[in-house]
Amino acid sequence: MATFSLQRVLAINPLLFVFSLFFVSQSSYAQTILQAPAALSPPQAVSSPAIINSNNVQQNEVLNNQSAEQSTTNKSSQLNTTKNSETLSAFEDEFSLLEEKINEDEHDIEEYAMFYARLKPVIFERIDNLLNKINKTSFDLSIQNQSANNYPKQSQAQKNKNVQQFLADYAELKNYFMLRERLFNEASHHFVQEHTSIKPIGIDEAELEWRYLRIQFYVVYKKVSQRIVELPKRFSKSTVSLVSEIGTLLIIIIVFTWARRKLSTVLPNLQKSILTPRTQTRVQVARFIWYINQTRAPLEWLLLIYVLVVQLDFLQIAVLDKFIWSAAVWICFTLFIFKVLSTLISRGKQALTKEISSKQIWALKLSIFGFGVYMCVQELTLLFIHEAAIYSWVSTLLFIASVPIYFFFVLAWKNNAFIFVRTERDASEWAKKLAQKPKGVRGFINGNICIAYCIYFALTKAFLQLISRLETGRRLTTELYRSRLIRDNEEFLASLTEQEKLSTEQRELLVRDKSFTNDSVCEKQLMQIDDLLAIAEKSHLAVISERGLGKTTFLSMIAAKHPTHILINCSASFDNIYFQLISELGLPVDQIDKDDVVNTTNITPAEIVQAMQAKNINVMLLDNVHYLITPTAGGQKDIKRLLILINDLRGQALWVMSFESNAWQLINALSVSQGFFNHKITLSSWSEEHISELLNQRSENANILPTYEHLYIPRQIVDIDENNLTDRNRSGIYRMIWSYAEGNPAISVREYAGAIIKQKNEYFATMPISPDTKRIEGLDINTLLVLRVILQFGRAGTSDIMDNLRLNGLVVNSALATCLAQGFIENAEGGYQISWLWFRAITKFLDRQNLLSH
Repeated sequence: MATFSLQRVLAINPLLFVFSLFFVSQSSYAQTILQAPAALSPPQAVSSPAIINSNNVQQNEVLNNQSAEQSTTNKSSQLNTTKNSETLSAFEDEFSLLEEKINEDEHDIEEYAMFYARLKPVIFERIDNLLNKINKTSFDLSIQNQSANNYPKQSQAQKNKNVQQFLADYAELKNYFMLRERLFNEASHHFVQEHTSIKPIGIDEAELEWRYLRIQFYVVYKKVSQRIVELPKRFSKSTVSLVSEIGTLLIIIIVFTWARRKLSTVLPNLQKSILTPRTQTRVQVARFIWYINQTRAPLEWLLLIYVLVVQLDFLQIAVLDKFIWSAAVWICFTLFIFKVLSTLISRGKQALTKEISSKQIWALKLSIFGFGVYMCVQELTLLFIHEAAIYSWVSTLLFIASVPIYFFFVLAWKNNAFIFVRTERDASEWAKKLAQKPKGVRGFINGNICIAYCIYFALTKAFLQLISRLETGRRLTTELYRSRLIRDNEEFLASLTEQEKLSTEQRELLVRDKSFTNDSVCEKQLMQIDDLLAIAEKSHLAVISERGLGKTTFLSMIAAKHPTHILINCSASFDNIYFQLISELGLPVDQIDKDDVVNTTNITPAEIVQAMQAKNINVMLLDNVHYLITPTAGGQKDIKRLLILINDLRGQALWVMSFESNAWQLINALSVSQGFFNHKITLSSWSEEHISELLNQRSENANILPTYEHLYIPRQIVDIDENNLTDRNRSGIYRMIWSYAEGNPAISVREYAGAIIKQKNEYFATMPISPDTKRIEGLDINTLLVLRVILQFGRAGTSDIMDNLRLNGLVVNSALATCLAQGFIENAEGGYQISWLWFRAITKFLDRQNLLSH
């Protein structure tokens, strides 16, 4: 072991210094507690004849192996060691066998009491033997003495053997107590309760444990005192180890000091940098960093203590290390909670009240302090004494000591709990009834219940806020409170006397406004396009997304960044696309019939290539390519003609083509474009933050700023800390819209527009009501198949649906009439498409029914 000075060791660990002073006082304290008279005289051990005979055989073997020069005392010691070891082994085997038989219902559990009646006298005997040895001899438990193998003097060798025998007996006694702990864990409740009570039998058990505890104190005292005294000798024998230990200690202190100073500047700077740009998520992260900076001191000291205990184990006493670490954990934990509480109070972020009194602060701190003391004392008790009499007594005393703290806490907080329950709209009716009776003994009982309810409410909110970090969690919280919100919404709508919906012009301003675009929504996808163009990629790329997620907007962003492009909308036939292409390239179109280009033009692919080169076209953008495939026989003809044309023009530009996701699944299933596309980009759903920005911008541009104060949004839905009622309610409405739309901006703006009510030139936001999906569940299979065709192809006419499904015209027309009447579909350029109101519900229902291609 490395060398070091005693003064530096004591300076490193004040706790060790106090522990040492406690035991190293003229070496009289340990002898005093060991020589204290026993309350009960220990009975003699009881052994079976079989065990005694076995002992005699092994005792003779040991005697034959002893040296002729060994003294009579040493022979007796060896005999006792062999006997003790065999007795312990026999008890362990017997207990294991008894445990198996009781588990197999072959013996009664009360037989543990009979077994312990035989085990207990043996433990008393072992304790008595150790106490006698301690009273007669002072053992050298220093590291040097235990590590020495050969001694030049016979007297020193004899001392070393005595030490080794004492430690062996001490280890065996610990094993006996471990067996005793196993027995107490398996025995009946009546047995344990009786042996841990304050009855005479419980006092007898406490006497047994106290004597065992005194032996442990003696061993620890001897090791601490002798190893502290021997530190200079150990260090003087190993200069290299001394330098190593000093260097390690200095490095730890320097790193610890540097890290604390560094964090004091790094964390505030990090907090400021995160707030740019300022968003809700960034504000929450910055707030978390601030809390860490305010409360990190106890955690830092705990880390330092851990490093010192593990890395600088000068005394090499495992139980002392565990003692220091256990005490440090609970002390630092209590201080950390104090810090957190003080920080929360300083920011005024209490969950249950707006203000907090000094009496309530003391109640909280006393509760935290009591919990820390309770856990620390219990853990330290278990460290030396297993779960039995003394542990039970300590637990009972700590519980009794916590009763005044409990009463003080309830008296300090019950009035606030009553106020919270009475004013909280989400509180249960039974809790509100209890809060109406706050006085007397009944009021005290009701105060307990209301405080527990407030804690439950706060924990529920914290849990829902935690899971709301995930999209699925936010949707879950919304659905949990949707029924309550619908009821509130109906009550508010009933109170309006002259309510009306937004006009068509106002609705169009909210829905169709294109002045706001958010590049951050598809920032990664735009970077992919830029990277392909940077390496002069000339291939085919498919942009895939659900209807309404912004495919057209995405292509417009590409067009804005790359002027040398051609953007074509593929909402009509291939001939129309061909006409648009020729027109954009400036080729002669005077004699070209717009509806029959192929039959009237003599323009060759080579001329188109030449025109593209002349205009330096490097990006070809084709929007809504899925409209080229129709649900009829030969409905793939137009899209195949387009792909053939693109192949004829290969190597001239990067072709970016957008597809609706349901149609893309069908195209893949039909193998129309198999192996054609080199790259694919999928546009993802918008985040809640992006949807909120979109709705705010559309409202401002349309000059429609609704009122939100009349709504009640439960705090469990909204995980923001703003005190402003308008901001909280607006965030709650936006979250419900985002949850229903599943991040689809087109559905979101339409839901938002439908949730605004106008009365006397004032706009009111209401709860967006999702359509009743039971209306879809009642549809027959033919109607569902009609909806599937319309959904997969984007839009379809009556004849197209008839050709695709091979159904009679009367059946198809009846299904279409039903869907139109229910609002499931709407007219769209000579065909039908799924209405925005029902798009999400129909898509999810058909998907659950496995009616969509995958």
